[in-house]
Amino acid sequence: MKPRKLSNILAGKGGDLAKLLHRAEEIAGLTDAVRGLLPANLAAHVVAASVHEERLVILADSSVWAARLRYLDPGIDKQLEALGINAERIEIRVRAPADDPGR
Repeated sequence: MKPRKLSNILAGKGGDLAKLLHRAEEIAGLTDAVRGLLPANLAAHVVAASVHEERLVILADSSVWAARLRYLDPGIDKQLEALGINAERIEIRVRAPADDPGR
C-alpha cells in the first residue's frame, strides 16, 4: 500500500477522520458561540461546549468556575435559541485534570 498524505486523508469525504474533523469544528464553533454570550471572566474558563442528546454540555476548567457557570443568567436560553442552539437543558461539567487519565 502506497503511503498517503495526511491532508488527503483528512480531506476525504465520508471517512472517519473527516467526520472527526467536522465534529471538532462544530465543537469549536459552539464553544466560541457560548463564550460570546458570557462575561469575559467566565468565558475565559469555558474549555468546550457541545450539544449531546438535547443537552448543552459546557466544560469548565475547574470546579470553582463550573459553580459560577451554573448560576448563569436564565435568559441565556433565549440567546442560545437565537443562535440556533436548541437544548432542553444546560449541563455544566468540570474537565478532568490532564494528569488523571482514568477520569
